[in-house]
This record gives sequence, C-alpha cells and structure tokens, in this order.
Amino acid sequence: MSERASHRKIKAVVGFAFGIILGIVLYMILDFALEYHWKHALIITSIATLFMALSLALTVRARCVAALMLPTLCTSKGRGAIYAIIIGLLLSGPIQNIYSNSEETSNSMSCSAEMAVNTSREIQQASQEVLNNYVRALARSVDKLHEATQTVSEVFRPIDQGVDVLQQLLSEAGETLRYAVTTCDDVLGSAYDFCNESLQKAYIDCKRALGGKVSKRSITFRRVCGSFSTEATRNIRVYVVHSRQKRQGISGACEILNVAEACKLLKLDVVCGFPGELNNFIENNLVNILMQLQRLHDMFVVDINFDVYWENRQRLNGSVKAVQEAVRQELRQSHDIIKQIFSVSDKILALSLVWLAIRSYNYYWKFCTKDKFDNFYITSAFKKMERTSKIGSENNP
Repeated sequence: MSERASHRKIKAVVGFAFGIILGIVLYMILDFALEYHWKHALIITSIATLFMALSLALTVRARCVAALMLPTLCTSKGRGAIYAIIIGLLLSGPIQNIYSNSEETSNSMSCSAEMAVNTSREIQQASQEVLNNYVRALARSVDKLHEATQTVSEVFRPIDQGVDVLQQLLSEAGETLRYAVTTCDDVLGSAYDFCNESLQKAYIDCKRALGGKVSKRSITFRRVCGSFSTEATRNIRVYVVHSRQKRQGISGACEILNVAEACKLLKLDVVCGFPGELNNFIENNLVNILMQLQRLHDMFVVDINFDVYWENRQRLNGSVKAVQEAVRQELRQSHDIIKQIFSVSDKILALSLVWLAIRSYNYYWKFCTKDKFDNFYITSAFKKMERTSKIGSENNP
C-alpha cells in the first residue's frame, strides 16, 4: 500500500500499459468472438484504448472503477451478463459448424448424384442412339415427302390462282345478277300496278256509262204510278224490266275490261327469278368446288416438327451442378439470416460490458458519497482488522 500522491509516474505508466492491454483484449473480442469487421473493430478499439489508457494513467477514479469491475463481475448481475455472452457465443459457433457440415454434405451428395447421373447418362446415350438414328431417318423421309408436297403445291398454285380469279369474276357476276333481279322486280312491279289501275279505271267508267244506277226520278215515277190501276201498273213494270234487261245486255260488253288476271302475267316469278336462281346455282357449286380443291390441297400438305424432341433431349442432358448450386443458395440464405440474428444479439450482449463499467462507477460513486455504504468486502476487511487489533491488545495489556 502506498499513499495517493506517491509514485504517480509509475502508476501512470502501469495504467497506460494496462489500458493498452485492455484495448488488445477488446480488439480480439470484437474481431474473433463477436465477428466485427476488422475496420470497425479497429476503429472502436482505437477510441476505447485511447480513452482507457489516458483515464487509467491520469485519474485515480478510472483505476478504481477498473479495479471494481472484477468484483462486479462476481455479483449475480455480472455472472448473468457473462452467462449471456457465453450462451451467445456457444449458439453462434455451432451455427457456423452446422452450415459448414451441411455444405460439405451437399457437396458429397451432389458428387454422388453427379456420378450416378453420368453413369445413367452413358447408358441413356447408348440406348437412345438407335432412337436418334431412327428419328433422323424419319426426318429425312419427312423432308423428302415435304419436298414432294411442295412440288405438288407448285402444280396446284396456278389452279388456285385461276380459282381465285374465277371466284372474283363470279362474285362480280353475282352482284350483277342480284342487281338485275332487283331492277326486274322494280320494272315489272310498276308495269303491273299501271296495268291493273288502267283496266280497273276503264271498267268502272264503262259500267257507269252503260249500266248506271236507277235515278231518284224513276223512283218517284214508280211511286206515282202505284196509285193507278193494276193493269196500268203491270204494263209499266213490264216496260221497266224490259228496259233494265236491255241496259244490262249493253253493259255486259264492259266485262271485256275486267281481265285483271291478264296483268298477273307481268308478275311471273319465272321472269325475274331466273337471274337469282342462276346466282344461287353458281354460288353453291362454287363453294363445293372450293371445298373439294381445299381437301385435295390438304392431302398434299406435310407439317411434322422434330424440334420438341431435340429440346427434350437437351433438357435431359442437364447437369447436377444446377441442383447443387440451388441447394447451396438455400443453405447460404438460411445461414445468412441466422448469422445476422446472432450477430445483432452478440452486439447487444456486448453492451453488458459497458453496463458493468457503469455499475462499477455507480458503486464507486455511492461508496464515496455514503458513509454507511454496506460493502461486503470492505466490511469483512474491517472486521478482520478489528479482530487483529483486539488480539494484539489482549496480548499487550
């Protein structure tokens, strides 16, 4: 034990050296245990080392706080912090080991699978070589057949062109025939209406001229004659009937004009229906001809595609490396997530060291400010000193 003011230079040098040692230990913890990036660990360690070295070299309080950190670690809270850090390190270590083992297992399984695939590929290639030769021969035959059908198609091309021209001409002719039917209906319909109206008017005029109705004068005369004798009346009636029969015989000549059936000759469907029937006949036969030509043309069309077969062959020739890389990617993603979680938890647990330093300073502050501060270790030392002094006083009365 020495006085507070004595050996200041030695205490400063020892404190500075102890601060450097603590900085080295802190860098090892940050870099290796908590897996900080070396740049980040170096920056944090440099700042913390400079602060600790200067504090331990220049102030007594810093040395007291540093000395109190060891007993603080022995308390229940200090042991809890140490246990938390240890558990974090223990959990983060096996994760990396599990990831490494999984990657090695994946590599070995991929190697075995690739060997099996290579063996099966050789067997497959040997067994499919015959099928490939057959497919090639079939493709050559199909090519020859395709060339023959192309030749036939070239022969049919002038026929198709002629049919197209004929179809166009017949379409134009159909339009002309339909127009002729419409025009014929319009002309004959007008003629029928004119004929019917003219004959009807002539018939009515003739009837009126020859066989008109009995006038009101004749009716009045008949009423007057009714007052005469029966014989005179009978003679008058015979005369009237004879006159009527004579007029009816003359008006019968008007029936010659009542020939409305003659006008129906102008509305014969045969006259205007012939172009329409001709158009329908041409269109129906043209459709049948085109269908037969298309059916004949389809008989000489060959369209066989072997690209799908070769694409499937290329898919079968894939490597196991793609599967291996996919498994590695999945493992890497899972490992990165878990590693990031434990990295954050370790960094949070690392703050417990700062918390211990704060607790040590708080302990020192309370010890300096409270006279009745109950310190177990100091109290034990005082009791030991009292026992020693008591024994000494008993030995030296």
